[in-house]
Amino acid sequence: MSPKLVRSTPAATSLIAQTSAPPLQAKVETIGIPGASTPQDTVAGGTALQPANGTEQPQPVSDADLDGLSKADQLKRLEEAMASAQNTHDNNSLAVRARYVIEMGTALRHINQRALYVEAGVKTFEEYVAAAEIGVRSRAYQLMDNAQAMTRVIVSKILDKTPNESQAVFLNALLDKHEPDDVKAVVQLLEDEGKKPTVSNLKAAATELKLIPKAEKKPALRGKAEKSEPAPADPVHNLRVALKGLQGAYSALTPSAQAAARQVDQQAAGELLADIGKLAAGILRRVEQNAETVAE
Repeated sequence: MSPKLVRSTPAATSLIAQTSAPPLQAKVETIGIPGASTPQDTVAGGTALQPANGTEQPQPVSDADLDGLSKADQLKRLEEAMASAQNTHDNNSLAVRARYVIEMGTALRHINQRALYVEAGVKTFEEYVAAAEIGVRSRAYQLMDNAQAMTRVIVSKILDKTPNESQAVFLNALLDKHEPDDVKAVVQLLEDEGKKPTVSNLKAAATELKLIPKAEKKPALRGKAEKSEPAPADPVHNLRVALKGLQGAYSALTPSAQAAARQVDQQAAGELLADIGKLAAGILRRVEQNAETVAE
């Protein structure tokens, strides 16, 4: 079986509903995401009937769902869950994006831990990830970790709204060392100050409440070491350095790199890309103004 995770067309129906795998007899795990609709009914065996609006609560595949199935059927069940998660990936709703992270990451974790990639005809999990076209190896492992972080933060009800991945990762790290009430106090402090729970603001609030140590400032260098190196005698060298830096930035700003950054933290990525655009426009204006001056 060669996994191909593709987005559904408007006329496509749920892959979960089309599965021919044996009916589940175990209770389905449902994570209550703020802002997402909740299934209203269940069918025999405890399988939840999901609403058709695309923002239903995530139902990651549990160990109980897989136990008792053949390895081939386990892989099939998990690949269907991954495909279903992938089909919601482009939705801008935080609730839907959280569902994607939880369902995709949980399915990948099962496949890795149970070595089900062998059923797909490959020898390693990394080969399976590449064949499934779900991103590079680092993103697969990131999704596995972030699925657990997202679930923990949502279940703990740290935020009133659905967290993005960056928020979930940071808050989960706080929960590793502190009680949920202490972490909730971080969010409450921001609310009292009328600030948004961005990761930078969360870090500042956590530092103020002494949940994380204050970053130590590097001591200033003294004497000769404090002086910067003199600029090269050839001013053209500076332009070559500037060009090399811009070429590196251009190579890094591929559509796939921008899309990956938006998946992790859409707000932060959007702000950074806006700043990059302003800087690029400023560089262009400066070059054009200098060209006009030389022409005169």
